[in-house]
Amino acid sequence: MFGSSAGVTTAGSQLWHQDIGGIGAGSESGDRFGQSAHMGDFNGDGHAGGVVVGVPFEELTTFGTGKIRAGLVHVLPGDDDGLTSVGSRLWHQARPGVTGGVESLDRFGSAIGS
Repeated sequence: MFGSSAGVTTAGSQLWHQDIGGIGAGSESGDRFGQSAHMGDFNGDGHAGGVVVGVPFEELTTFGTGKIRAGLVHVLPGDDDGLTSVGSRLWHQARPGVTGGVESLDRFGSAIGS
């Protein structure tokens, strides 16, 4: 939902979930997509137009361990029309450059802040 001079409005609102094309991970029962979220300026234009969405029980397939509920975060950039899946990114502890190792029930993405 968007803000206006009169407050929050449903005009132009968007519904996001993991089965939308371009998101990068399908939904499974119990993922908890959106348990945590944080808006921010992810493209450096000076406006908070994107959102980081936590999915703390996302199943990840890891090297030799099969699927485990370790969690991840989606970064959805924004544009003049709202959020977009174009340029979205997934982050989790099995991704190079992310600190820590992936383990069952890590709950990565359970809390997101600035």
